Parts: sequence; C-alpha cells; structure tokens
Amino acid sequence: MSDRHATVGVLRRVLVLSAGTAGVQAFAVLGQFLCAFWLTPTDYGHWATATSTLVVVSALTSLGEVNGYLASPSRSFRRARASILRINVVLMAVALCFGAFYIDAGRNEVGYLMMLVGVNIPLAGDAQLLYAAKVKQRRPREVMRAQWLAAAVRVGLAGCVAWQTGSAISLGVSVCAFSLIQIILLKAPAEPDSARGALATRERTKWAVQALSVNLPTQTDFLVASWLASPRILGIYFFSYQLTVGLSALIASPLSRVAIAELATMPHGRRGHVARGLVANVCSGVAVLSLAIGLLILPLAVWVPADWRAAVPVVVILLAGLPARFVAPIVDASLVAGQSWRRSIVFNMVDALGTGLAAVTALSGSPIALACATAAWKVLMAFVRVSGLEGPSFNAKLRTLAPATVAAVALVSIGVTQSPATFMLAVAGLAFCMVVAIKSVRPRIRHVAPTADPPAKDGFHVAAEKPATTKSSAGQRHH
Repeated sequence: MSDRHATVGVLRRVLVLSAGTAGVQAFAVLGQFLCAFWLTPTDYGHWATATSTLVVVSALTSLGEVNGYLASPSRSFRRARASILRINVVLMAVALCFGAFYIDAGRNEVGYLMMLVGVNIPLAGDAQLLYAAKVKQRRPREVMRAQWLAAAVRVGLAGCVAWQTGSAISLGVSVCAFSLIQIILLKAPAEPDSARGALATRERTKWAVQALSVNLPTQTDFLVASWLASPRILGIYFFSYQLTVGLSALIASPLSRVAIAELATMPHGRRGHVARGLVANVCSGVAVLSLAIGLLILPLAVWVPADWRAAVPVVVILLAGLPARFVAPIVDASLVAGQSWRRSIVFNMVDALGTGLAAVTALSGSPIALACATAAWKVLMAFVRVSGLEGPSFNAKLRTLAPATVAAVALVSIGVTQSPATFMLAVAGLAFCMVVAIKSVRPRIRHVAPTADPPAKDGFHVAAEKPATTKSSAGQRHH
C-alpha cells in the first residue's frame, strides 16, 4: 500500500470519527450560547479555575491505559477496564479532597465544580476505553451515533440547569451526563480474554507520563491566567476558547488514536512521509475553515450581547492558532507509534512551558493580548514539532505549515485592528489556503478513484494490490 493510500485510509476513518466530534462541537457551541443567557463571564471563570486547577489529576485519567490498550493487540479489554476503574477511583478521591479544601476556604462554587470534575474522572475513563475499543474494531460509526446523542442530552441538561440555578454547576453536571450517556450507548466488545494481563509498571508509567504531557499544554494557559487575571477576563478567554480551540481538543482524540493504530503498522522510513501528508491535509483544511469563520464573525458582532461583545475579537484571534494546534496529535501519534515517546513528552513539556509563559500576558488585563500570545506560541511550536518528523526533507516539512502561517497572520491582524485592509488580507489568505488544500487533495483523488477495491467492514475500502511481475513471467511474455 502506497503512502497516498495510507494517508487517505487514515483520513477516512478520522473523517467518520470527526463527524461525530464535529456534531459534539456543534452541540457544544449551541450549549455555550444557550448557557450564556443565564451565566456571566465570572461563572465561566469559576469553571475554568476548577478544571485548570485539577489539570494534573484529570490528565492522569486511566494513567495512559487507554493508549496502551490501543497500541497492544494482545491487551484484554476486560482487564484494561478493571485496571482503569481502580486507577480512576483513586484520582476521583484526590479531586474530591481538592473540592473540599476550596469549600472550606469559602470558595464554594469552585469547590463544588471540582467535585463534579472528580466524579467525571471514572466516567470519562470508561467512556474513553469504550471509544478506543470501537476504534480498534474499526467501527467508528457507532462512536459517532453515541457522541451525537450524548451531546444532545448534554446541551439540554446544561440549559435546564443553568435556567434553574443561574450557576456554573450546569457546566459540571452536563459534562458528567455526556460521559454517562456514552457509556450506556457504547457496549463493551465481545472479545476473547487475552493471555496478557495488566500493563507492566514501566509500560504504564510511560503511557501515563505521555498522557499527562499531552494534556498539560491545553490547560496551562487557564491555570496561569486563573492566578493572574480576574474571573471576568478568564471567563471571556475560556468562553472564546470553547467556541474555537475546543474543536481541536475534540477532533485531536480521534485523529491521534486512529493515527497511532495505523502508523504503528508502518515501517520506520515510511511513517514520517505519511504523517507529513496528514499534517498537510489537515492543516490546509482547518486553515480554510478558520479563515471563513473569522471573516463571518466580525460583521455579526453587533448582535452579540453587551456582556460578551469583548469575546468577539478573542474568538477570531484564537482561530489563528487552530490549524497549528492540529499538528500536535499527528506528530505525537507518529512518535508514539515509532516508540519515540520520550521525544513526544519533550515536545509537549516544552509546549506547556511556552504556553504558561505566554499566559503571563494576562497581567495586562486584556484577553486580546492573552489570545495573541498563546496563538503565536502555538504556531511557533507547530514548526518545532514538524521538524521532528522522520523521513521528509526539512524544507518539505516546513512547507506543510504555509497555510497555518498565512491563516494565523491574517486572523490576528483582523482580530486586533478590525480594519478593511486587514479584512482584504484575510480574504487573500483564504484564497491561498483554498488553493493549497485543493492541491493537497487532488493527487490522492486521482490515485485512488480508478481502483475498485473490495468493501471492508463498516464501509471502508481496502486497497487492492497489483500482482507483482516477476522476471520469469516477463521473459515468457517477451518470448
């Protein structure tokens, strides 16, 4: 199978899984707007404080057992589930203690939200394992249906609780409901018990540290800003983040897990080429989407309630870093699949450190400055990550990020200045990114379309390989 076939195969499975996560994000955006009628920026600031304070505890959910289950064909689902439950109950107890400490200190709402985050840890861990089992069995459509229904319940419940209480508790309750509905809908796979038991201590530690390093860069800015900024500024930033960058967090999960499962089967030299193809396709597509949304948002700012109008330019600026953020799950998957997990951890820890330093701009009291700093850092970190890919030349690696760079410059410009000149710059950037996206897809379409591959399970196609031509058969034809 060629690199193009491999890239298209991964993208097909990611596309189906991302359809589910795109639906989740659409419902999440709807839920954010719905709750904004009854919640204030300060309420969102309390929720951001609760989640960012427990970032280490939440990031240790399942201690990497889910990725270990995905990367180990012989790993038993039943034993992995029992191990994950034991781990997550301990983590839940730690989170509940943090919540009790905040309640005792007089910060009741933040404390109750921390307790809800703790209750969600074992629920989310079980849902993630069931999700991984369906990915392993190549049954992504079941995941998509479960995610959509769970997201619909989450939005309805969040709206009802926010209407009745006017409190950020609605956000915590809805998150727990989202995990619980997925557990109910995603049935455990019927697979034979494996001879292999629990992960070895060293292997579990490896996966746990890697999982922690992946989650830290997504929460460090909230953690630092919660210490330096007012709840209102933090709430505006968090609300804008959920409407924009939250998309990358949702799609990064299926993108990373499908990529790990596929890239782990590829030889060393080929893995980097396929990963670069994924980066090129995903970044160019997301750059087009980000620019299109950014150009549409600013004219609609007059319809936004006065309390939330300050979030409009922040949303546009955070869109600038969205294409670059999708580089992380692809490069991480390539490194983990090649057993270079130490390099993955180093990249993520550097990313977390840089994100924390960028969040120091929260001292300015401006959510725009905070958004600009974090978006600029994510673009810079994308170049660092891509340079670590195996195989392709250095210039080829950097060219894959051209759409992400153009989108970042254009969106930051219109977010900060909101002038007609920068608006035209963004339109030109959109045209450039569309051309790059079409060029990156068309060669794969020409290569794949003529083949009539037999259908595989769940609607996917397996590329039919041409029979090899031996020298002897070629000689017979010649004679």
